[in-house]
Amino acid sequence: NKVIMYGVSSFLEDNLLEKIFQFIASQSNSKIMIGNVRDINAVDYFYKKRPKIEELNSCKTSMGKWRDIDWFKKAAFKYNLTIKTYKMPKNFYAREYYFDLILENGL
Repeated sequence: NKVIMYGVSSFLEDNLLEKIFQFIASQSNSKIMIGNVRDINAVDYFYKKRPKIEELNSCKTSMGKWRDIDWFKKAAFKYNLTIKTYKMPKNFYAREYYFDLILENGL
């Protein structure tokens, strides 16, 4: 009933992530921790020259898809999951463009 997904969500299509959330929502007292998510709102901290939006929205590139916290909040709401978001600590490498989150089904 616990899942840890670290550094891979950027390489999963939206519909596959939503299927995972749907599964979590169907299980009692389950939660998923998704870590090292690339924040589309902070993309300029990573790239010197911003790539085209098509590249940022693709799971097939070397960096995968960049999403924002709101995308995950909407998905959590859709499946009645609670969500907590976390920014990386100040001393964490590359903290400017990553975040972590936990989605939980408390039923």
